[in-house]
Amino acid sequence: MVSDSDTAWHSRKKEVNQESIGIEVVAWNTAAGTTPPQEASLVQLCKYLLDAYAVDLARVLPHRAIKPTDCPGWVWPTDQDFVTWKSTKLV
Repeated sequence: MVSDSDTAWHSRKKEVNQESIGIEVVAWNTAAGTTPPQEASLVQLCKYLLDAYAVDLARVLPHRAIKPTDCPGWVWPTDQDFVTWKSTKLV
């Protein structure tokens, strides 16, 4: 964990790291998706950050939108899966 006032190095791009918050969601190929407690915590955290920093929902992106990776493929296999989750859970 990194304090909101510090910079984490999650995107490999200094300017992106300095202006973003990365959230790690743990999943495995043998246990895809999230557990109910993980989902509840993730939604609560995202809603808090969206409100606290006045972030437009359109700016919430999956890791693969920032750098080439499959992440978070075991949670949201496609970009549409992520968009659907975001529009149903974070509004």
